[in-house]
Amino acid sequence: PAGWVRPLYQVSLKAYQPLTLPDGRRIKGYGQPNTRLGGILGQLLVSFSPRLYRSQVRTLDLLQRKAHQQLLQLHASIQQALERKRPRTEKAVRQEVTQMVRLDRLKDFFSFTLRVDQGKEQALRWQWDRSTKRQIKRHDLGKTVLFTDRQELEPRRMVIAYRSQAKVEE
Repeated sequence: PAGWVRPLYQVSLKAYQPLTLPDGRRIKGYGQPNTRLGGILGQLLVSFSPRLYRSQVRTLDLLQRKAHQQLLQLHASIQQALERKRPRTEKAVRQEVTQMVRLDRLKDFFSFTLRVDQGKEQALRWQWDRSTKRQIKRHDLGKTVLFTDRQELEPRRMVIAYRSQAKVEE
């Protein structure tokens, strides 16, 4: 979810209540009635789906592996450019690295350093911060934030309505 939503769902999973959907799937939900969002008084529900969580973790891991492979190729091209005595500029390398880690939350747990000599790129090093990635997985993935001005809806009914709306829009 977007950054402005993050403070709304920073609640321990222990506070969530189990919800069983009509198809038998089980999720967890955390509701906050009488919540004001964008000047509208309504009901906020954060749902956690194990299936969505696993899917998002797989996607994040796949994107990280893909970026890592691209970084290895970039590193090799930097070394080849040095051998040809036509080193790449620092700005060009920074732009390329930034482009590689732009997707999802990769940039949140990625860092890199460049060794530069006279404005020309000499070496590239990078690392992935495992603890930050673990924190992202634990706090952000698998959650859906729903908000409605219909105070009478119970959490289970909110999730069902949201999911049936998504099917109509496909």
